[in-house]
Amino acid sequence: MPTASSSAPASTHETAQSSDSAAQLLSRRALPPFETLRAFDAIARFGGVRKAAQYLCRDHAVVSRHLRAIEVWTGTKLIQRTPAGSVLTEDGVRYHRDIASALDLIARATVDLIKRGSHSQS
Repeated sequence: MPTASSSAPASTHETAQSSDSAAQLLSRRALPPFETLRAFDAIARFGGVRKAAQYLCRDHAVVSRHLRAIEVWTGTKLIQRTPAGSVLTEDGVRYHRDIASALDLIARATVDLIKRGSHSQS
């Protein structure tokens, strides 16, 4: 009597679940460190590393390192440095548009949670 391999899924439902889990894990691994996202967002919104650093209450060298880290992580140049200042590349504009809405969503969810938490502690 043949036996089923323990590594083979028992049903197509399990196959779908395992591929969904693999896709979710892969997408989570694709996330760069959160501080690099915050730094890039601030650079894009404020137009430069120094202004972003001031907004984030960080040294400009730290913010610059975060920018380099996210560019290395993605393999993409996000900022073009010019004598007049920093300008987002086309990829930088597209990436900022996408992550800015996600960061806004995280901020709103956090504020909502804080509000709910302060009501439940009363």
